[in-house]
Amino acid sequence: MGGFPACDFFEMVTLPGVRMYLLAIIEHGSRRIRILGTTAHPTAAWVAQAATNLVIDLEETGCRARF
Repeated sequence: MGGFPACDFFEMVTLPGVRMYLLAIIEHGSRRIRILGTTAHPTAAWVAQAATNLVIDLEETGCRARF
């Protein structure tokens, strides 16, 4: 992941009227968007798991995450 990533939740409503929240990361250098997941009930545990999954995916591609 090059550059400085930013993340945000997006709220959306499905056709049946269910409110969902999408967690996405944008890589500013490449303008690549990674959708980490969607849920109807975002919790701290869910966000932490999505972040963990992102770090694992990045490590598999040879990138090293630093905090």
